[in-house]
Amino acid sequence: MGAATKKVTEAQDKDNTDAITPIKTVGVSKRAGLCLPVANVKRRLRNEINGAKRCSVGAAIWTASTVESVMRMVVEESALKCKRCGKNEISTTHIIEAVRNHKDLGAIFAGFSFSSSKLLGRPGDVVLSRRAVNKKLIKKGKDPKYKFKALAT
Repeated sequence: MGAATKKVTEAQDKDNTDAITPIKTVGVSKRAGLCLPVANVKRRLRNEINGAKRCSVGAAIWTASTVESVMRMVVEESALKCKRCGKNEISTTHIIEAVRNHKDLGAIFAGFSFSSSKLLGRPGDVVLSRRAVNKKLIKKGKDPKYKFKALAT
């Protein structure tokens, strides 16, 4: 064998064209550039929401991208609200206030009622704030606004 043929066979060995290379599968979410799983959205459209036997991939991609963009808007607005309050962590209060105060998000969530214990506060907070109001009124020489019943022991 000549030197030229040796180089060709070594190059063929390096390429290893005879061996089967595994094909890497790429999910629909990654191809569409989304974070939400399109396959799960498609399954939910088919089984839970729509009740249809067939659902196109395009419908699932569109639904996932719409939900993702709304979620992105909510997180951005609540992060701004969080920074304005001087906090480092987004709480449910920040999310609720951001949704209520934003024009477009308020329209999207118009008929939605948020249930959050942080927004309502603890019952003791209301009593304390009422007592503080009464103290201020008494200091000014006025009648207390709120009447409290004494607990019988």
